Amino acid sequence: AYSAAKPRRDGSDQARAAWQRAVLNAATVPLEVAAVCAAALEQTEAIQERISRYLVSDLAGGCLLLAAAARSAALNVRVNLPDLEDAEVASKRRAELHGSLDRVQRLEAALMSFAERLLPHP
Repeated sequence: AYSAAKPRRDGSDQARAAWQRAVLNAATVPLEVAAVCAAALEQTEAIQERISRYLVSDLAGGCLLLAAAARSAALNVRVNLPDLEDAEVASKRRAELHGSLDRVQRLEAALMSFAERLLPHP
């Protein structure tokens, strides 16, 4: 998105529109990543009771990685949303992000609690 910064500064409507499209795309892609991470955690939760106890550490590790990926993607969304001029679109994207992150947090806590119950303690 930032490669479009120079044309944006010339003030033309065309350059401004190009900048807004670039910023929207720069926010949308990581927003989708966060949603996919939340969906993957939901799928993991759906199968947790059927996995072998020998795979619990893999479940927990995958859970942590998906949660980290979602949070990392959220940072990219957050850095780009302030440059969106359409406040309604920015608000909608922000709400979508919060929804995904809320799901991720809830699922991460539930999955890690499940894993902790099954993992041996040192």
